[in-house]
Amino acid sequence: MGFNKVILTGNIVNVPRTYYPKRGNCILRLKLAADDSTKECHQLVFFNELAERAEEQLRQGMLLFIEGSLHYYKHEFPEDVIYGAEIHVSAFEVIGNAKERVKDEVIETTKQFIVDINELLKEDSKESTNAIVVDDDLPF
Repeated sequence: MGFNKVILTGNIVNVPRTYYPKRGNCILRLKLAADDSTKECHQLVFFNELAERAEEQLRQGMLLFIEGSLHYYKHEFPEDVIYGAEIHVSAFEVIGNAKERVKDEVIETTKQFIVDINELLKEDSKESTNAIVVDDDLPF
Protein backbone atom coordinates (compact mmCIF):
# COMPACT_ATOMS: atom_id res chain seq x y z
CA MET A 1 0.00 0.00 0.00
CA GLY A 2 1.39 3.42 -0.95
CA PHE A 3 0.89 6.89 0.33
CA ASN A 4 0.50 9.72 -2.19
CA LYS A 5 0.05 13.14 -0.62
CA VAL A 6 1.41 16.52 -1.67
CA ILE A 7 1.29 19.66 0.46
CA LEU A 8 2.55 22.87 -1.10
CA THR A 9 2.59 26.58 -0.45
CA GLY A 10 3.52 29.00 -3.19
CA ASN A 11 2.55 31.82 -5.51
CA ILE A 12 0.32 31.36 -8.54
CA VAL A 13 2.54 32.11 -11.54
CA ASN A 14 0.06 32.25 -14.41
CA VAL A 15 -3.55 33.19 -14.99
CA PRO A 16 -5.62 30.11 -14.06
CA ARG A 17 -7.22 28.45 -17.11
CA THR A 18 -10.61 26.77 -16.90
CA TYR A 19 -11.88 24.09 -19.30
CA TYR A 20 -15.35 22.60 -19.65
CA PRO A 21 -15.09 19.25 -21.47
CA LYS A 22 -18.15 17.84 -23.22
CA ARG A 23 -18.96 15.56 -20.30
CA GLY A 24 -19.88 18.60 -18.16
CA ASN A 25 -16.86 18.43 -15.90
CA CYS A 26 -14.94 21.55 -14.95
CA ILE A 27 -11.13 21.49 -14.99
CA LEU A 28 -8.89 24.34 -13.86
CA ARG A 29 -5.13 24.36 -14.43
CA LEU A 30 -2.47 26.66 -13.04
CA LYS A 31 1.22 26.78 -12.19
CA LEU A 32 2.48 27.22 -8.64
CA ALA A 33 6.01 28.36 -7.75
CA ALA A 34 6.93 26.93 -4.35
CA ASP A 35 10.01 29.18 -4.12
CA ASP A 36 11.01 32.59 -5.47
CA SER A 37 12.12 31.06 -8.75
CA THR A 38 9.49 30.87 -11.45
CA LYS A 39 11.72 28.56 -13.49
CA GLU A 40 10.49 25.47 -11.67
CA CYS A 41 6.75 25.39 -11.22
CA HIS A 42 4.30 22.70 -10.19
CA GLN A 43 1.38 21.98 -12.48
CA LEU A 44 -1.86 21.97 -10.47
CA VAL A 45 -5.17 20.54 -11.66
CA PHE A 46 -8.53 21.19 -9.96
CA PHE A 47 -11.66 19.21 -10.84
CA ASN A 48 -15.41 19.84 -10.82
CA GLU A 49 -16.80 21.79 -7.81
CA LEU A 50 -13.31 22.53 -6.51
CA ALA A 51 -12.36 23.90 -9.94
CA GLU A 52 -15.44 26.12 -10.03
CA ARG A 53 -14.64 27.49 -6.56
CA ALA A 54 -11.01 28.01 -7.55
CA GLU A 55 -12.08 29.83 -10.72
CA GLU A 56 -13.97 32.37 -8.61
CA GLN A 57 -11.26 32.88 -5.97
CA LEU A 58 -7.83 32.39 -7.53
CA ARG A 59 -5.82 35.01 -9.39
CA GLN A 60 -2.25 35.29 -10.56
CA GLY A 61 0.13 36.34 -7.79
CA MET A 62 -1.90 34.94 -4.90
CA LEU A 63 -0.19 32.96 -2.18
CA LEU A 64 -1.83 29.55 -2.04
CA PHE A 65 -1.78 26.48 0.22
CA ILE A 66 -2.81 23.21 -1.45
CA GLU A 67 -3.19 19.54 -0.62
CA GLY A 68 -3.39 16.89 -3.29
CA SER A 69 -1.79 13.86 -4.87
CA LEU A 70 0.94 13.42 -7.47
CA HIS A 71 -0.01 11.95 -10.85
CA TYR A 72 2.17 11.13 -13.82
CA TYR A 73 1.03 11.28 -17.42
CA LYS A 74 2.23 10.19 -20.83
CA HIS A 75 1.04 11.78 -24.08
CA GLU A 76 1.92 9.90 -27.23
CA PHE A 77 2.17 11.77 -30.50
CA PRO A 78 3.17 10.37 -33.89
CA GLU A 79 6.59 12.00 -33.64
CA ASP A 80 7.14 12.22 -29.89
CA VAL A 81 6.16 11.04 -26.43
CA ILE A 82 5.78 13.56 -23.60
CA TYR A 83 6.04 12.56 -19.95
CA GLY A 84 5.07 14.82 -17.10
CA ALA A 85 3.73 15.14 -13.60
CA GLU A 86 0.91 17.16 -12.14
CA ILE A 87 -0.73 17.56 -8.77
CA HIS A 88 -4.43 16.81 -8.54
CA VAL A 89 -5.66 19.22 -5.87
CA SER A 90 -8.08 17.96 -3.24
CA ALA A 91 -8.16 21.09 -1.04
CA PHE A 92 -6.84 24.65 -1.17
CA GLU A 93 -6.72 27.79 0.94
CA VAL A 94 -5.78 31.29 -0.17
CA ILE A 95 -3.12 32.55 2.23
CA GLY A 96 -2.68 35.98 0.73
CA ASN A 97 -2.20 38.07 -2.33
CA ALA A 98 1.37 38.88 -3.31
CA LYS A 99 0.32 42.16 -4.91
CA GLU A 100 -1.46 43.22 -1.72
CA ARG A 101 1.61 42.32 0.36
CA VAL A 102 3.84 44.42 -1.91
CA LYS A 103 1.32 47.27 -1.77
CA ASP A 104 1.27 47.09 2.05
CA GLU A 105 5.08 47.05 2.18
CA VAL A 106 5.27 50.11 -0.09
CA ILE A 107 2.73 51.95 2.07
CA GLU A 108 4.64 51.11 5.27
CA THR A 109 7.97 52.12 3.71
CA THR A 110 6.46 55.41 2.51
CA LYS A 111 5.00 56.15 5.95
CA GLN A 112 8.37 55.48 7.59
CA PHE A 113 10.10 57.69 5.02
CA ILE A 114 7.69 60.55 5.79
CA VAL A 115 8.29 60.14 9.54
CA ASP A 116 12.08 60.17 8.99
CA ILE A 117 11.89 63.28 6.77
CA ASN A 118 9.72 65.10 9.33
CA GLU A 119 12.21 64.31 12.09
CA LEU A 120 15.09 65.57 9.95
CA LEU A 121 13.19 68.76 9.14
CA LYS A 122 12.45 69.35 12.84
CA GLU A 123 16.10 68.85 13.74
CA ASP A 124 17.17 71.13 10.90
CA SER A 125 14.73 73.86 11.91
CA LYS A 126 15.92 73.67 15.56
CA GLU A 127 19.51 74.02 14.46
CA SER A 128 18.73 76.92 12.14
CA THR A 129 16.73 78.85 14.77
CA ASN A 130 19.53 78.36 17.27
CA ALA A 131 22.08 79.46 14.71
CA ILE A 132 20.30 82.71 13.82
CA VAL A 133 22.13 85.60 15.37
CA VAL A 134 20.52 88.97 14.96
CA ASP A 135 23.16 91.57 14.27
CA ASP A 136 21.37 94.86 14.10
CA ASP A 137 24.20 97.03 12.82
CA LEU A 138 22.22 98.09 9.80
CA PRO A 139 22.14 101.87 9.20
CA PHE A 140 18.37 102.11 8.63
